[in-house]
Amino acid sequence: MRTSAEKALSSCPLALWGLVMLFMVMGVPACPAENRLIVPGKSVGPLRLDSTIEECIKILGNPTETEQATPLSSSKGYYFNEQNLVLCVESSKISGIIVNDRSYPTLEGIRVGSSLQEMEARYGTKDRHTSGSSLVYPLKGIAFIVEKEQITSIYIFKLENDSLRGDGLIIAGQRAGHLTLDSPYSIVERVWGPSDSSIKLLIPRGSVMHLFASRKGVLIITFRSRIDSVTIMTSLYRTPEGLQVGSLEQEVKTLYGQPAVAGSYYSYPEKGISFKITGKKVEEISITKPRK
Repeated sequence: MRTSAEKALSSCPLALWGLVMLFMVMGVPACPAENRLIVPGKSVGPLRLDSTIEECIKILGNPTETEQATPLSSSKGYYFNEQNLVLCVESSKISGIIVNDRSYPTLEGIRVGSSLQEMEARYGTKDRHTSGSSLVYPLKGIAFIVEKEQITSIYIFKLENDSLRGDGLIIAGQRAGHLTLDSPYSIVERVWGPSDSSIKLLIPRGSVMHLFASRKGVLIITFRSRIDSVTIMTSLYRTPEGLQVGSLEQEVKTLYGQPAVAGSYYSYPEKGISFKITGKKVEEISITKPRK
């Protein structure tokens, strides 16, 4: 049986939103010893993304446990305790694989147990975003869950031609890439599929928050099924002036002037843009319709 901490993993995409340590008991993996290579965006040993769960069960044997992400979701987690693997399944196909065993290395030699410093020396810090305790490299198809400067889990997911990211430009009061304010949210669903989570908001009535944290680093709030605001949590997007997640607080003030400050948020409502500042750096950038 899993511990209560392990039960907190409610879905595979949300595993990257505060994933906890899973199945760290060392054992002899059932996968062939000569084929345990982690290939970002593609495979872990003989297990390939987009394979059917039936094909994977033929390799691994029956799962120890399965868990539905949410009652209304088609996502499932298949837990294979002996191999220290979790398969994320969407519509009977593998959409992601979580590795919790140090016997599975990447080509660069990074594995569970490697240090944060070792990982960053090989993968760098550009074009990644943070989601809870996870460092996500969406253009590589890999994420590393880090606890106390050490990798505790590795997650691979399918690389996508992200047409919604487009040019990656954040235009205040208008768009972030091709995520355009007041456009139908159905476009997002068609391209990105279901969000990691969706929450109905009380104010204003009819608003819904859609979180695409694990792979996209984006939060969208809709009003009556149209995009009302977009929040960017990844350095893959930037303003025409070059501001992005990770830019300095002083750069924001230099380019935009004195903001309206509310807690950690620097807002420029007349421009339709705001910045969340943490530790004197930009953590999030949000766009909304300009208000006079």
